[in-house]
Amino acid sequence: AAIDDNILYLGDVSNSLGHEYGLVNLAAFLAQCMKETIQYDACDENNWDLFNGVYPLSNACGQLEQSYQNYKCPPEEQHMECPVDPNMEITATTHANWYGAPPGLFCAPKSKLPITGIWDHEYWCDCPWNGESCDVYEGQKSGRFDNEVAVANRAGRTDVEGCCWWGRGVIQTTGVCNYGKLNYYLGKAAADEGRDSRYPDIDFCKTPEIICASEEHAELKWIAGLFYWMKDVQSYNQDGWHYLTELYKFVNGGMTDMGFIDAVSGIVNRGCHNPPCATGEVDGLLDRRGNFQKVLTTFGLPSVPVGSTRPPSTLPPVPGTSPASGAVILADSSPWLIYFIDTLQSKREELEYKALSYQQDGVLKLSDHYTFDALVASLTTAYQTGYGGNIFYLGKESDLTPVDHSMQKVGLTNIAAFLSQSITEHIQDDPCSDNNLVAIEGIYMVTSGCEKLEEIYPAVDFCSGPESVCSQLDTYRTLMWDIAFFEWIENVQSYDRDGWNYIEKLNQFVEDGLKDFSFISTVSKIVAKGSADYVGEVPNSNQRWGNFELLLRAFKLKAEAPSYDIDLQASSAMISTNIIWLYILLIVIALMVF
Repeated sequence: AAIDDNILYLGDVSNSLGHEYGLVNLAAFLAQCMKETIQYDACDENNWDLFNGVYPLSNACGQLEQSYQNYKCPPEEQHMECPVDPNMEITATTHANWYGAPPGLFCAPKSKLPITGIWDHEYWCDCPWNGESCDVYEGQKSGRFDNEVAVANRAGRTDVEGCCWWGRGVIQTTGVCNYGKLNYYLGKAAADEGRDSRYPDIDFCKTPEIICASEEHAELKWIAGLFYWMKDVQSYNQDGWHYLTELYKFVNGGMTDMGFIDAVSGIVNRGCHNPPCATGEVDGLLDRRGNFQKVLTTFGLPSVPVGSTRPPSTLPPVPGTSPASGAVILADSSPWLIYFIDTLQSKREELEYKALSYQQDGVLKLSDHYTFDALVASLTTAYQTGYGGNIFYLGKESDLTPVDHSMQKVGLTNIAAFLSQSITEHIQDDPCSDNNLVAIEGIYMVTSGCEKLEEIYPAVDFCSGPESVCSQLDTYRTLMWDIAFFEWIENVQSYDRDGWNYIEKLNQFVEDGLKDFSFISTVSKIVAKGSADYVGEVPNSNQRWGNFELLLRAFKLKAEAPSYDIDLQASSAMISTNIIWLYILLIVIALMVF
Protein backbone atom coordinates (compact mmCIF):
# COMPACT_ATOMS: atom_id res chain seq x y z
CA ALA A 1 0.00 0.00 0.00
CA ALA A 2 1.11 3.55 -0.69
CA ILE A 3 1.79 5.83 2.27
CA ASP A 4 1.76 9.52 1.37
CA ASP A 5 2.63 8.49 -2.22
CA ASN A 6 5.48 6.28 -0.93
CA ILE A 7 5.55 2.56 -1.67
CA LEU A 8 8.08 -0.12 -0.87
CA TYR A 9 10.49 -0.05 -3.79
CA LEU A 10 10.79 -3.48 -5.45
CA GLY A 11 12.68 -2.58 -8.60
CA ASP A 12 12.12 -1.49 -12.17
CA VAL A 13 10.60 -3.88 -14.72
CA SER A 14 11.94 -1.77 -17.59
CA ASN A 15 15.58 -2.40 -16.62
CA SER A 16 17.52 -5.63 -17.05
CA LEU A 17 18.81 -5.20 -13.51
CA GLY A 18 15.46 -4.01 -12.17
CA HIS A 19 14.73 -7.06 -10.03
CA GLU A 20 18.14 -6.72 -8.41
CA TYR A 21 17.33 -3.16 -7.37
CA GLY A 22 14.30 -4.47 -5.50
CA LEU A 23 16.15 -7.38 -3.92
CA VAL A 24 18.97 -5.11 -2.75
CA ASN A 25 16.43 -2.78 -1.14
CA LEU A 26 14.91 -5.74 0.72
CA ALA A 27 18.39 -6.97 1.70
CA ALA A 28 19.29 -3.56 3.11
CA PHE A 29 16.04 -3.49 5.10
CA LEU A 30 16.48 -7.01 6.48
CA ALA A 31 20.13 -6.36 7.35
CA GLN A 32 19.09 -3.55 9.66
CA CYS A 33 16.22 -5.57 11.15
CA MET A 34 18.58 -8.46 11.90
CA LYS A 35 20.87 -6.18 13.85
CA GLU A 36 18.20 -4.16 15.62
CA THR A 37 15.90 -6.92 16.86
CA ILE A 38 15.80 -10.27 15.08
CA GLN A 39 19.10 -11.58 16.49
CA TYR A 40 17.75 -10.90 20.00
CA ASP A 41 14.22 -12.16 19.27
CA ALA A 42 13.07 -8.84 20.71
CA CYS A 43 10.42 -6.24 19.95
CA ASP A 44 11.02 -3.61 22.63
CA GLU A 45 14.46 -2.06 22.89
CA ASN A 46 16.60 -3.81 25.49
CA ASN A 47 18.26 -1.93 28.33
CA TRP A 48 21.79 -2.64 27.11
CA ASP A 49 23.85 0.52 27.63
CA LEU A 50 26.22 -0.42 30.47
CA PHE A 51 27.34 2.98 31.80
CA ASN A 52 30.02 3.16 34.50
CA GLY A 53 29.54 -0.56 35.00
CA VAL A 54 25.80 -0.40 35.70
CA TYR A 55 22.51 -0.35 33.80
CA PRO A 56 20.71 2.93 34.65
CA LEU A 57 16.92 2.56 34.71
CA SER A 58 16.75 5.94 32.98
CA ASN A 59 18.10 4.28 29.84
CA ALA A 60 14.40 4.25 28.91
CA CYS A 61 14.86 7.93 28.10
CA GLY A 62 17.64 7.17 25.64
CA GLN A 63 20.84 5.16 25.39
CA LEU A 64 24.28 6.27 24.24
CA GLU A 65 23.57 9.90 25.25
CA GLN A 66 20.36 10.07 23.23
CA SER A 67 17.05 11.58 24.33
CA TYR A 68 14.20 9.89 22.51
CA GLN A 69 11.50 12.31 23.59
CA ASN A 70 13.52 15.11 21.99
CA TYR A 71 13.66 13.41 18.58
CA LYS A 72 11.20 15.88 17.14
CA CYS A 73 10.00 16.40 13.59
CA PRO A 74 11.35 19.16 11.32
CA PRO A 75 9.22 22.34 11.21
CA GLU A 76 7.22 21.24 8.17
CA GLU A 77 6.19 18.01 9.94
CA GLN A 78 5.80 19.21 13.52
CA HIS A 79 2.02 18.83 13.27
CA MET A 80 2.56 15.07 13.07
CA GLU A 81 4.69 14.44 16.16
CA CYS A 82 3.33 12.98 19.38
CA PRO A 83 2.99 15.19 22.45
CA VAL A 84 4.98 14.07 25.48
CA ASP A 85 2.60 13.08 28.27
CA PRO A 86 4.44 13.26 31.61
CA ASN A 87 1.79 11.05 33.25
CA MET A 88 2.15 8.17 30.79
CA GLU A 89 3.07 4.82 32.36
CA ILE A 90 4.27 1.95 30.18
CA THR A 91 6.38 -1.16 30.77
CA ALA A 92 8.03 -2.90 27.83
CA THR A 93 6.58 -6.19 26.64
CA THR A 94 9.96 -7.82 25.89
CA HIS A 95 13.38 -7.64 27.48
CA ALA A 96 16.81 -9.23 27.22
CA ASN A 97 17.44 -12.69 28.65
CA TRP A 98 21.18 -12.86 29.18
CA TYR A 99 22.59 -13.62 32.62
CA GLY A 100 21.77 -10.67 34.85
CA ALA A 101 19.81 -8.93 32.08
CA PRO A 102 17.74 -5.89 33.09
CA PRO A 103 13.96 -6.23 32.87
CA GLY A 104 11.89 -4.33 30.34
CA LEU A 105 12.26 -0.56 30.02
CA PHE A 106 9.52 1.48 31.68
CA CYS A 107 8.33 5.06 32.05
CA ALA A 108 6.44 6.73 34.88
CA PRO A 109 5.77 10.24 36.20
CA LYS A 110 7.99 11.79 38.87
CA SER A 111 4.99 11.90 41.18
CA LYS A 112 5.22 8.10 41.38
CA LEU A 113 8.93 7.62 40.85
CA PRO A 114 10.86 10.79 41.75
CA ILE A 115 14.26 9.28 41.00
CA THR A 116 15.60 6.18 39.30
CA GLY A 117 18.63 4.14 40.17
CA ILE A 118 20.01 1.05 38.51
CA TRP A 119 19.42 -2.56 37.71
CA ASP A 120 22.04 -4.31 39.85
CA HIS A 121 22.90 -7.08 37.41
CA GLU A 122 25.46 -8.70 39.72
CA TYR A 123 23.09 -9.18 42.68
CA TRP A 124 22.58 -12.85 43.48
CA CYS A 125 18.82 -12.98 43.85
CA ASP A 126 18.39 -16.74 44.26
CA CYS A 127 18.83 -16.88 48.05
CA PRO A 128 16.05 -19.07 49.51
CA TRP A 129 17.62 -19.01 52.98
CA ASN A 130 17.05 -15.21 52.97
CA GLY A 131 13.58 -15.56 51.54
CA GLU A 132 14.73 -14.02 48.27
CA SER A 133 14.08 -15.29 44.77
CA CYS A 134 14.59 -14.10 41.20
CA ASP A 135 11.02 -13.07 40.52
CA VAL A 136 11.18 -9.76 38.64
CA TYR A 137 10.65 -11.59 35.36
CA GLU A 138 10.38 -15.17 34.16
CA GLY A 139 13.74 -16.79 33.57
CA GLN A 140 15.66 -14.22 35.64
CA LYS A 141 18.98 -15.58 36.91
CA SER A 142 20.38 -12.62 38.83
CA GLY A 143 19.86 -8.92 39.50
CA ARG A 144 17.49 -6.56 41.31
CA PHE A 145 16.18 -3.01 41.23
CA ASP A 146 18.21 -0.53 43.28
CA ASN A 147 16.59 2.90 43.61
CA GLU A 148 18.27 3.97 46.85
CA VAL A 149 20.14 6.79 45.11
CA ALA A 150 19.59 8.55 41.79
CA VAL A 151 21.87 7.24 39.06
CA ALA A 152 22.08 9.09 35.74
CA ASN A 153 22.28 7.59 32.29
CA ARG A 154 24.84 8.91 29.79
CA ALA A 155 22.62 11.92 29.05
CA GLY A 156 22.24 12.79 32.72
CA ARG A 157 18.63 11.66 33.28
CA THR A 158 17.73 10.37 36.76
CA ASP A 159 14.02 9.85 36.14
CA VAL A 160 11.78 8.25 33.53
CA GLU A 161 9.03 10.86 33.21
CA GLY A 162 7.91 11.14 29.60
CA CYS A 163 10.44 8.49 28.59
CA CYS A 164 8.04 6.16 26.79
CA TRP A 165 9.50 6.49 23.29
CA TRP A 166 12.16 3.76 23.20
CA GLY A 167 12.58 1.59 20.12
CA ARG A 168 9.87 -0.89 19.18
CA GLY A 169 9.27 -3.18 16.23
CA VAL A 170 11.57 -4.92 13.83
CA ILE A 171 13.63 -1.83 13.06
CA GLN A 172 13.08 -0.03 16.37
CA THR A 173 10.69 2.85 15.74
CA THR A 174 11.96 5.51 18.17
CA GLY A 175 11.09 9.05 19.25
CA VAL A 176 8.03 11.28 19.24
CA CYS A 177 8.40 12.17 15.57
CA ASN A 178 8.44 8.61 14.24
CA TYR A 179 5.53 7.50 16.43
CA GLY A 180 3.67 10.63 15.41
CA LYS A 181 4.16 9.92 11.71
CA LEU A 182 2.97 6.36 12.24
CA ASN A 183 -0.18 7.70 13.89
CA TYR A 184 -0.63 10.44 11.29
CA TYR A 185 -0.54 8.10 8.31
CA LEU A 186 -1.69 4.73 9.65
CA GLY A 187 -3.44 5.36 12.97
CA LYS A 188 -6.18 7.32 14.65
CA ALA A 189 -4.95 10.74 13.54
CA ALA A 190 -5.57 9.80 9.91
CA ALA A 191 -9.08 8.53 10.69
CA ASP A 192 -9.92 11.62 12.77
CA GLU A 193 -9.01 13.82 9.79
CA GLY A 194 -11.07 11.77 7.36
CA ARG A 195 -8.07 10.19 5.63
CA ASP A 196 -7.67 6.48 4.90
CA SER A 197 -6.29 4.66 7.90
CA ARG A 198 -5.16 1.08 8.21
CA TYR A 199 -5.61 1.19 12.00
CA PRO A 200 -8.32 3.81 12.68
CA ASP A 201 -8.82 2.74 16.31
CA ILE A 202 -5.15 2.75 17.33
CA ASP A 203 -3.62 5.93 18.71
CA PHE A 204 0.10 5.27 18.47
CA CYS A 205 0.79 8.47 20.42
CA LYS A 206 -1.20 7.31 23.43
CA THR A 207 -0.39 3.60 23.17
CA PRO A 208 3.03 3.24 21.53
CA GLU A 209 3.45 -0.11 23.27
CA ILE A 210 0.77 -1.62 21.04
CA ILE A 211 3.44 -2.27 18.41
CA CYS A 212 4.87 -5.01 20.62
CA ALA A 213 1.90 -5.87 22.82
CA SER A 214 -0.92 -6.39 20.31
CA GLU A 215 -1.93 -9.98 19.68
CA GLU A 216 -4.68 -8.91 17.31
CA HIS A 217 -2.25 -6.99 15.12
CA ALA A 218 0.98 -8.97 15.45
CA GLU A 219 2.01 -7.62 12.03
CA LEU A 220 2.57 -4.18 13.59
CA LYS A 221 6.15 -5.18 14.42
CA TRP A 222 6.83 -5.40 10.68
CA ILE A 223 4.43 -2.64 9.62
CA ALA A 224 6.17 -0.10 11.85
CA GLY A 225 9.55 -1.07 10.39
CA LEU A 226 8.41 -0.95 6.77
CA PHE A 227 6.67 2.38 7.35
CA TYR A 228 9.88 3.86 8.75
CA TRP A 229 11.88 2.41 5.86
CA MET A 230 9.63 3.98 3.22
CA LYS A 231 9.36 7.36 4.93
CA ASP A 232 12.89 7.87 6.25
CA VAL A 233 15.27 5.59 4.35
CA GLN A 234 13.90 5.09 0.84
CA SER A 235 13.09 8.80 0.59
CA TYR A 236 16.36 9.97 2.18
CA ASN A 237 17.92 12.81 0.19
CA GLN A 238 20.35 15.02 2.09
CA ASP A 239 23.63 16.75 1.30
CA GLY A 240 23.90 15.17 -2.14
CA TRP A 241 23.23 11.60 -0.95
CA HIS A 242 20.01 10.16 -2.39
CA TYR A 243 19.08 6.63 -1.31
CA LEU A 244 17.66 5.28 -4.57
CA THR A 245 20.40 6.89 -6.65
CA GLU A 246 23.06 5.28 -4.44
CA LEU A 247 21.21 1.95 -4.61
CA TYR A 248 21.32 2.10 -8.43
CA LYS A 249 25.05 2.89 -8.32
CA PHE A 250 25.68 -0.01 -5.96
CA VAL A 251 23.92 -2.53 -8.20
CA ASN A 252 25.24 -1.13 -11.49
CA GLY A 253 28.75 -1.14 -10.09
CA GLY A 254 28.66 -4.88 -9.39
CA MET A 255 27.71 -4.58 -5.70
CA THR A 256 31.30 -3.87 -4.72
CA ASP A 257 31.03 -0.67 -2.69
CA MET A 258 30.07 -1.41 0.90
CA GLY A 259 29.93 2.32 1.48
CA PHE A 260 26.30 2.02 0.41
CA ILE A 261 25.20 -0.19 3.31
CA ASP A 262 27.42 1.75 5.74
CA ALA A 263 25.58 4.93 4.78
CA VAL A 264 22.21 3.17 5.17
CA SER A 265 23.30 1.95 8.62
CA GLY A 266 24.13 5.52 9.53
CA ILE A 267 20.66 6.69 8.48
CA VAL A 268 18.92 3.96 10.48
CA ASN A 269 21.07 4.04 13.60
CA ARG A 270 22.16 7.67 13.76
CA GLY A 271 19.98 9.68 11.40
CA CYS A 272 22.61 10.63 8.83
CA HIS A 273 24.41 8.91 5.94
CA ASN A 274 27.89 10.04 6.95
CA PRO A 275 28.35 9.38 10.68
CA PRO A 276 29.52 10.30 13.19
CA CYS A 277 26.46 12.53 13.30
CA ALA A 278 25.52 14.64 16.28
CA THR A 279 24.32 11.43 17.93
CA GLY A 280 27.60 9.51 17.53
CA GLU A 281 29.10 6.52 15.76
CA VAL A 282 27.03 3.70 14.27
CA ASP A 283 26.41 0.83 16.66
CA GLY A 284 27.33 -2.56 15.18
CA LEU A 285 28.49 -1.32 11.78
CA LEU A 286 30.26 -4.57 10.87
CA ASP A 287 27.29 -6.65 12.00
CA ARG A 288 25.03 -4.69 9.67
CA ARG A 289 27.50 -5.13 6.81
CA GLY A 290 27.74 -8.84 7.45
CA ASN A 291 23.95 -9.18 7.62
CA PHE A 292 23.62 -7.36 4.29
CA GLN A 293 26.08 -9.66 2.60
CA LYS A 294 24.40 -12.72 4.09
CA VAL A 295 21.01 -11.71 2.69
CA LEU A 296 22.50 -10.83 -0.70
CA THR A 297 24.07 -14.27 -0.85
CA THR A 298 20.75 -15.87 0.11
CA PHE A 299 19.10 -13.94 -2.73
CA GLY A 300 21.77 -15.22 -5.15
CA LEU A 301 23.30 -11.77 -5.67
CA PRO A 302 25.15 -10.42 -7.43
CA SER A 303 24.08 -12.11 -10.67
CA VAL A 304 24.80 -11.11 -14.25
CA PRO A 305 21.57 -11.19 -16.32
CA VAL A 306 21.72 -12.01 -20.01
CA GLY A 307 22.29 -8.85 -21.99
CA SER A 308 23.77 -6.92 -19.08
CA THR A 309 26.98 -5.03 -19.74
CA ARG A 310 27.96 -5.13 -16.10
CA PRO A 311 31.21 -7.06 -15.64
CA PRO A 312 31.09 -10.26 -13.59
CA SER A 313 32.05 -9.72 -9.96
CA THR A 314 32.03 -11.40 -6.59
CA LEU A 315 30.97 -9.88 -3.34
CA PRO A 316 33.65 -7.60 -1.93
CA PRO A 317 35.72 -8.07 1.19
CA VAL A 318 34.58 -6.47 4.40
CA PRO A 319 37.24 -4.36 6.13
CA GLY A 320 37.77 -5.65 9.58
CA THR A 321 41.07 -7.17 10.54
CA SER A 322 44.47 -6.30 9.17
CA PRO A 323 44.33 -3.23 6.92
CA ALA A 324 48.01 -3.36 6.20
CA SER A 325 48.03 -6.95 5.04
CA GLY A 326 44.72 -7.20 3.29
CA ALA A 327 43.59 -9.90 5.70
CA VAL A 328 39.87 -9.22 5.62
CA ILE A 329 36.53 -10.94 6.04
CA LEU A 330 35.59 -12.36 2.67
CA ALA A 331 31.99 -12.01 1.66
CA ASP A 332 31.96 -15.39 -0.09
CA SER A 333 32.35 -17.12 3.29
CA SER A 334 31.59 -20.81 3.17
CA PRO A 335 28.38 -22.08 4.79
CA TRP A 336 30.68 -23.92 7.19
CA LEU A 337 32.21 -20.68 8.51
CA ILE A 338 28.83 -18.93 8.50
CA TYR A 339 27.49 -21.64 10.84
CA PHE A 340 30.12 -20.76 13.45
CA ILE A 341 29.63 -17.02 13.02
CA ASP A 342 25.86 -17.45 13.40
CA THR A 343 26.41 -19.50 16.55
CA LEU A 344 28.58 -16.77 18.05
CA GLN A 345 26.07 -14.10 17.02
CA SER A 346 23.26 -15.98 18.74
CA LYS A 347 25.31 -15.94 21.96
CA ARG A 348 26.61 -12.39 21.62
CA GLU A 349 25.13 -10.86 24.74
CA GLU A 350 25.98 -13.87 26.89
CA LEU A 351 29.57 -13.88 25.63
CA GLU A 352 29.97 -10.14 26.10
CA TYR A 353 28.76 -10.32 29.68
CA LYS A 354 30.53 -13.51 30.70
CA ALA A 355 33.68 -13.58 28.59
CA LEU A 356 34.50 -10.20 27.03
CA SER A 357 34.49 -8.14 30.21
CA TYR A 358 36.70 -7.41 33.19
CA GLN A 359 36.42 -6.16 36.76
CA GLN A 360 37.62 -2.67 37.66
CA ASP A 361 37.13 -1.32 41.17
CA GLY A 362 34.45 -3.92 41.73
CA VAL A 363 32.56 -2.94 38.58
CA LEU A 364 32.13 -5.20 35.55
CA LYS A 365 33.10 -3.44 32.31
CA LEU A 366 33.05 -4.58 28.70
CA SER A 367 36.53 -4.86 27.27
CA ASP A 368 37.59 -2.01 24.98
CA HIS A 369 40.20 -4.14 23.24
CA TYR A 370 38.47 -7.53 23.02
CA THR A 371 35.15 -6.60 21.45
CA PHE A 372 32.67 -9.08 20.01
CA ASP A 373 32.70 -7.55 16.52
CA ALA A 374 36.49 -7.75 16.42
CA LEU A 375 36.38 -11.37 17.61
CA VAL A 376 34.13 -12.37 14.70
CA ALA A 377 36.27 -10.42 12.22
CA SER A 378 39.50 -11.99 13.48
CA LEU A 379 38.03 -15.50 13.56
CA THR A 380 36.98 -15.08 9.93
CA THR A 381 40.47 -14.00 8.95
CA ALA A 382 42.11 -16.75 11.00
CA TYR A 383 39.96 -19.37 9.25
CA GLN A 384 39.89 -18.01 5.70
CA THR A 385 43.42 -16.72 5.27
CA GLY A 386 45.27 -17.75 8.41
CA TYR A 387 48.84 -16.88 9.24
CA GLY A 388 51.88 -18.29 7.49
CA GLY A 389 49.86 -21.00 5.78
CA ASN A 390 48.11 -22.18 8.94
CA ILE A 391 44.43 -21.50 9.68
CA PHE A 392 42.25 -21.69 12.77
CA TYR A 393 40.80 -25.19 13.01
CA LEU A 394 36.99 -25.44 12.85
CA GLY A 395 36.83 -29.15 12.18
CA LYS A 396 36.75 -30.69 8.74
CA GLU A 397 34.32 -28.98 6.38
CA SER A 398 31.68 -31.50 5.40
CA ASP A 399 29.69 -31.67 2.20
CA LEU A 400 27.39 -34.22 3.81
CA THR A 401 23.67 -33.61 4.03
CA PRO A 402 22.79 -33.22 6.82
CA VAL A 403 25.91 -31.43 8.05
CA ASP A 404 28.36 -33.48 10.07
CA HIS A 405 27.42 -32.25 13.55
CA SER A 406 30.38 -33.99 15.18
CA MET A 407 32.69 -31.76 13.15
CA GLN A 408 30.70 -28.70 14.18
CA LYS A 409 31.22 -29.73 17.80
CA VAL A 410 34.95 -29.98 17.19
CA GLY A 411 35.07 -26.45 15.78
CA LEU A 412 33.02 -24.98 18.64
CA THR A 413 35.16 -26.83 21.18
CA ASN A 414 38.31 -25.31 19.69
CA ILE A 415 36.70 -21.86 19.96
CA ALA A 416 35.72 -22.60 23.57
CA ALA A 417 39.27 -23.73 24.42
CA PHE A 418 40.71 -20.61 22.79
CA LEU A 419 38.34 -18.24 24.59
CA SER A 420 38.70 -19.96 27.96
CA GLN A 421 42.44 -19.35 27.90
CA SER A 422 42.06 -15.83 26.51
CA ILE A 423 39.76 -14.85 29.39
CA THR A 424 42.28 -16.00 31.98
CA GLU A 425 45.43 -14.81 30.23
CA HIS A 426 44.33 -11.45 28.90
CA ILE A 427 40.75 -10.24 28.88
CA GLN A 428 40.14 -10.21 32.63
CA ASP A 429 43.25 -8.05 33.11
CA ASP A 430 42.31 -5.42 30.50
CA PRO A 431 45.71 -5.43 28.73
CA CYS A 432 46.99 -2.02 27.69
CA SER A 433 45.52 -0.37 30.76
CA ASP A 434 47.99 1.90 32.57
CA ASN A 435 49.33 -0.80 34.87
CA ASN A 436 48.85 -3.90 32.78
CA LEU A 437 51.29 -3.76 29.87
CA VAL A 438 52.82 -6.95 31.24
CA ALA A 439 49.63 -8.73 30.18
CA ILE A 440 50.84 -8.62 26.58
CA GLU A 441 54.58 -9.21 26.82
CA GLY A 442 55.64 -12.86 26.61
CA ILE A 443 52.08 -14.15 26.64
CA TYR A 444 51.48 -12.83 23.16
CA MET A 445 55.00 -13.48 21.89
CA VAL A 446 55.58 -9.77 21.31
CA THR A 447 59.30 -10.51 21.29
CA SER A 448 59.68 -14.15 20.23
CA GLY A 449 57.17 -13.90 17.40
CA CYS A 450 57.62 -10.30 16.46
CA GLU A 451 58.98 -10.88 12.96
CA LYS A 452 56.04 -13.05 11.92
CA LEU A 453 53.57 -10.61 13.40
CA GLU A 454 55.16 -7.74 11.52
CA GLU A 455 54.51 -9.60 8.27
CA ILE A 456 50.82 -9.24 9.11
CA TYR A 457 51.00 -5.70 10.48
CA PRO A 458 54.07 -4.09 8.92
CA ALA A 459 53.17 -0.72 10.44
CA VAL A 460 53.38 -2.06 14.02
CA ASP A 461 56.78 -2.53 15.66
CA PHE A 462 56.11 -5.64 17.71
CA CYS A 463 59.78 -6.24 18.38
CA SER A 464 60.14 -3.07 20.44
CA GLY A 465 57.72 -4.25 23.14
CA PRO A 466 54.12 -4.04 24.28
CA GLU A 467 53.93 -0.24 24.35
CA SER A 468 54.10 -0.17 20.54
CA VAL A 469 51.21 -2.61 20.35
CA CYS A 470 49.00 -0.64 22.72
CA SER A 471 49.62 2.58 20.82
CA GLN A 472 48.12 1.05 17.67
CA LEU A 473 44.82 -0.20 19.06
CA ASP A 474 42.83 2.81 17.90
CA THR A 475 44.09 2.24 14.35
CA TYR A 476 43.75 -1.54 14.21
CA ARG A 477 40.62 -2.50 16.09
CA THR A 478 41.18 -6.27 15.75
CA LEU A 479 44.84 -6.19 16.69
CA MET A 480 44.54 -7.91 20.06
CA TRP A 481 42.35 -10.72 18.70
CA ASP A 482 44.61 -11.16 15.66
CA ILE A 483 47.61 -11.59 17.96
CA ALA A 484 45.68 -14.04 20.13
CA PHE A 485 44.58 -16.16 17.15
CA PHE A 486 48.12 -16.02 15.77
CA GLU A 487 49.55 -17.33 19.03
CA TRP A 488 46.89 -20.04 19.31
CA ILE A 489 47.50 -21.32 15.78
CA GLU A 490 51.29 -21.16 16.13
CA ASN A 491 51.75 -22.60 19.63
CA VAL A 492 48.62 -24.48 20.69
CA GLN A 493 46.81 -25.75 17.65
CA SER A 494 50.07 -26.90 16.02
CA TYR A 495 51.39 -28.52 19.21
CA ASP A 496 52.70 -32.02 18.45
CA ARG A 497 55.36 -33.21 20.87
CA ASP A 498 56.05 -36.29 22.95
CA GLY A 499 52.99 -38.12 21.72
CA TRP A 500 50.54 -35.29 22.41
CA ASN A 501 48.97 -33.82 19.26
CA TYR A 502 46.48 -31.02 19.88
CA ILE A 503 44.20 -31.67 16.90
CA GLU A 504 44.08 -35.40 17.61
CA LYS A 505 43.33 -34.82 21.31
CA LEU A 506 40.67 -32.23 20.46
CA ASN A 507 38.85 -34.64 18.15
CA GLN A 508 39.20 -37.45 20.69
CA PHE A 509 37.80 -35.24 23.46
CA VAL A 510 34.69 -34.52 21.38
CA GLU A 511 34.34 -38.12 20.19
CA ASP A 512 34.42 -39.33 23.81
CA GLY A 513 31.53 -37.05 24.76
CA LEU A 514 33.44 -33.99 26.08
CA LYS A 515 33.98 -35.69 29.45
CA ASP A 516 37.72 -36.07 29.91
CA PHE A 517 38.82 -32.64 31.13
CA SER A 518 42.45 -33.67 31.24
CA PHE A 519 42.30 -32.26 27.69
CA ILE A 520 41.81 -28.66 28.85
CA SER A 521 44.24 -29.18 31.74
CA THR A 522 46.94 -30.10 29.24
CA VAL A 523 45.99 -27.19 26.98
CA SER A 524 46.40 -24.90 30.00
CA LYS A 525 49.91 -26.26 30.53
CA ILE A 526 50.79 -25.53 26.90
CA VAL A 527 49.42 -21.99 27.08
CA ALA A 528 50.84 -21.07 30.50
CA LYS A 529 54.06 -23.08 30.56
CA GLY A 530 54.78 -24.07 26.95
CA SER A 531 54.73 -27.83 27.43
CA ALA A 532 52.14 -30.57 27.76
CA ASP A 533 54.56 -32.41 30.05
CA TYR A 534 54.92 -29.57 32.54
CA VAL A 535 54.89 -30.84 36.12
CA GLY A 536 53.73 -28.29 38.64
CA GLU A 537 50.95 -25.86 39.33
CA VAL A 538 49.48 -23.95 36.40
CA PRO A 539 48.37 -20.42 37.30
CA ASN A 540 44.59 -20.10 37.59
CA SER A 541 44.08 -23.70 36.51
CA ASN A 542 40.63 -23.98 38.13
CA GLN A 543 39.50 -20.81 36.42
CA ARG A 544 40.67 -22.06 33.02
CA TRP A 545 38.84 -25.32 33.61
CA GLY A 546 35.67 -23.54 34.73
CA ASN A 547 35.76 -21.06 31.85
CA PHE A 548 36.03 -23.92 29.38
CA GLU A 549 33.14 -25.89 30.86
CA LEU A 550 30.83 -22.90 30.94
CA LEU A 551 31.67 -21.93 27.36
CA LEU A 552 30.82 -25.46 26.29
CA ARG A 553 27.47 -25.00 28.02
CA ALA A 554 26.97 -21.65 26.33
CA PHE A 555 27.49 -23.38 22.97
CA LYS A 556 25.04 -26.11 24.05
CA LEU A 557 27.75 -28.77 23.94
CA LYS A 558 27.12 -29.82 27.54
CA ALA A 559 23.96 -29.94 29.61
CA GLU A 560 23.23 -26.81 31.63
CA ALA A 561 23.67 -26.96 35.37
CA PRO A 562 20.30 -27.89 36.87
CA SER A 563 19.68 -24.89 39.11
CA TYR A 564 22.08 -22.03 38.52
CA ASP A 565 24.46 -20.34 36.11
CA ILE A 566 27.83 -18.84 36.94
CA ASP A 567 29.70 -15.91 35.50
CA LEU A 568 32.80 -17.20 33.72
CA GLN A 569 35.22 -14.85 35.41
CA ALA A 570 33.61 -15.06 38.83
CA SER A 571 33.13 -18.82 39.12
CA SER A 572 35.85 -19.35 41.71
CA ALA A 573 34.66 -16.39 43.78
CA MET A 574 31.06 -17.64 43.74
CA ILE A 575 32.14 -21.12 44.85
CA SER A 576 34.03 -19.54 47.74
CA THR A 577 30.97 -17.47 48.61
CA ASN A 578 28.81 -20.60 48.68
CA ILE A 579 31.28 -22.29 51.05
CA ILE A 580 31.21 -19.26 53.37
CA TRP A 581 27.42 -19.33 53.44
CA LEU A 582 27.52 -23.05 54.20
CA TYR A 583 29.86 -22.44 57.15
CA ILE A 584 27.61 -19.68 58.46
CA LEU A 585 24.57 -21.94 58.17
CA LEU A 586 26.35 -24.74 60.04
CA ILE A 587 27.38 -22.33 62.82
CA VAL A 588 23.81 -21.07 63.19
CA ILE A 589 22.51 -24.65 63.39
CA ALA A 590 25.15 -25.52 65.97
CA LEU A 591 24.21 -22.50 68.13
CA MET A 592 20.54 -23.46 67.94
CA VAL A 593 21.28 -27.04 68.99
CA PHE A 594 23.69 -26.27 71.83
